[in-house]
Amino acid sequence: MQVTCPSPLRPTELRCAGSLPPSARPSRPRASFAPLPSLADRLATLPDPRKRRGVRHAFVAVLLVAACAVTAGARSWTAIGHWARSAPQDTLARLVARTVGALALCEAPSPAIIRRVVGAVCPGRTVTQLPVPVPGKTNEITCFTALLTPFDLAGVTVTADALHTQQAHVRFVVEDKKATSCCW
Repeated sequence: MQVTCPSPLRPTELRCAGSLPPSARPSRPRASFAPLPSLADRLATLPDPRKRRGVRHAFVAVLLVAACAVTAGARSWTAIGHWARSAPQDTLARLVARTVGALALCEAPSPAIIRRVVGAVCPGRTVTQLPVPVPGKTNEITCFTALLTPFDLAGVTVTADALHTQQAHVRFVVEDKKATSCCW
């Protein structure tokens, strides 16, 4: 049985373009793209809202630690703080974390510092209401409206415990207080 090649080249002369010498390769115009700035470069363009006095951690380092923690799956301030505390030294060094001591160990910012810096930089406002004592022989459902009455909730999203998934509470938050939405 004989195999014929439909190409005018002999089978031994067939090559892919990558195996050709550079002078024999077809020339294509190359697209030139400007290099994208790194995340650290982009974050450095934000103004640092903190006062200079008493600043221990670099502004960009705090934001990078928070961003990496969220990327790694942290979904709360506590989880972000836990990630920061347990991050390896080489990771913290790449995030430009503060170094301390003779061994120059990297120190992650505390959850409180991360919360303050991110809260000051990000648009919007987060208010966490502290626990309010609930009278005996009742539950927190009866205290819901009294707790939120002093706040101007127009245009904000209110989040609450699933215990408050009641029509009266939603009506109070959305219709009376003019909140944008409720998340339970």
